[in-house]
Amino acid sequence: MIHVNMDKLGALLNAGYGWNQEDGNAASYNNNRFYYVVWKPDTSVSYGEKGLFVSTRIDRPDTPPTSDCCVLMLWFDDQGTLIQAGTHINLDTGNPATSVSCSTVTGASAEDIAEDLQKAIAAQIQQYSGDRPGRANYSNVVKRHILDVNACISLDSPRL
Repeated sequence: MIHVNMDKLGALLNAGYGWNQEDGNAASYNNNRFYYVVWKPDTSVSYGEKGLFVSTRIDRPDTPPTSDCCVLMLWFDDQGTLIQAGTHINLDTGNPATSVSCSTVTGASAEDIAEDLQKAIAAQIQQYSGDRPGRANYSNVVKRHILDVNACISLDSPRL
């Protein structure tokens, strides 16, 4: 059975401090001098009850009460290979309807998928990032998070 090693993921995201925010449900870190909070992923079985669907939320808190958030969705096959990824980003622009949805991307490897999604986010978010440079960095954070989650995918040994 496929799963995410949550302890390893928390340590990767948060320089070894793990899930030390929000009662153990989130990790905080800086990326390119911008602060982010990543919530512990939700997982469910997918692809004929053999693969794994992973979703997580990445917040970029600004000066309260405003903040942006991103939902990252990852699909793994039964061998633990990332096969597709997608995002939905809500931007706090004062208009509740402002959001950026990137289409689901697929690729030959986790690195290809992460890079393609990074490019798609950067292109779509560009018009909204003028007054908030941390928004422009979301594409880098998503790419890093995809690669970190991918590094934490484990397959249980078959039971005899």
